[in-house]
Amino acid sequence: MKKSLSLILISSVVSYISWSLINKQNKYLFKKTFVKELNKKVFKSKIKNKPPSWMINQIEEEFEPFVSSGITSKKVDETFKKIRNSFPCNEIIRYRIINNELFRYFNDGETISLKDSSLEKAIKTLLRLEPIEDLDIIISHQDGIPIGGQPEKFYITEKKEMQAPILCSAKKRDLPLVILIPDWRSVSRWWKKEIKCVLKAIKKNSWKSKKNYAFWRGSLTNSIRSKLCKLALQYPNHLYAKLNAKVENEDLQTKLEQEGIYCSKGWYPMKKILENKYLPLMDGVMSAAPAFQTRLLSNSLTLKQDFPGVQWFFKPLKPQGYLIKILTCHI
Repeated sequence: MKKSLSLILISSVVSYISWSLINKQNKYLFKKTFVKELNKKVFKSKIKNKPPSWMINQIEEEFEPFVSSGITSKKVDETFKKIRNSFPCNEIIRYRIINNELFRYFNDGETISLKDSSLEKAIKTLLRLEPIEDLDIIISHQDGIPIGGQPEKFYITEKKEMQAPILCSAKKRDLPLVILIPDWRSVSRWWKKEIKCVLKAIKKNSWKSKKNYAFWRGSLTNSIRSKLCKLALQYPNHLYAKLNAKVENEDLQTKLEQEGIYCSKGWYPMKKILENKYLPLMDGVMSAAPAFQTRLLSNSLTLKQDFPGVQWFFKPLKPQGYLIKILTCHI
């Protein structure tokens, strides 16, 4: 009897310790949303209000190819199969929403992730706040479509009638059958912190009190960024621009340092960036997300070059062509 009790006691302790370790390691099972970062009342009121006309128009335009034929799971099957066969990529994922729960598709042999990605947390946040009907969808985690050597039509099926859309936060302008959606940061802790920082900087720095200066710092994800840095060397009294992330190619890294366009200081506080009147926005792999939103929220002037990458909120923006031409001519 004593042996049995001892065995039960030991088993209970081991079980409790094991459960504690599993619970600690897999907190995603319980804390897998950004709900705490959102004001529920404000969110609900926004949902009840009618969206801006430009937003409705954009959604209708992008879904127009599917209006007559509809979107079925069979079409999602064929489109997802085409993507995996033509350009294998684990960042383009198939999801299903069933009974307001999110499920992810894993290929045979693919490692099953035990953690939710930031995008998955964002989707689950929306599911917690607003019921969504059952869906079968393909979403890209990439910075945009196409990137990384992908041909533009890698996702388009041979049979037009078997095509389903892909959802992504950025794409090449006029690329068909790709539906733009907000970046996952829009409901994250990071974006909430960024908004507070920008709003605080606005109160502290009026336009007149800002430095009559242009400031940029970032990584070398596009050759136009190094051109801006070289331009800054010619006009140091008006523009500061430096690369702040090392590249893998040692010879190229050495060249950047010798040219004086690399800065090892790295990250620069947003509150310091917003002390400047002019903020160049240099798109990288596709579109600079969420850097553009941050700058538009500020009371500094955004200088953006013409670039093929677009995001979901570009439609209502009206660029001042004169400023863009000046920037383009110099770089």
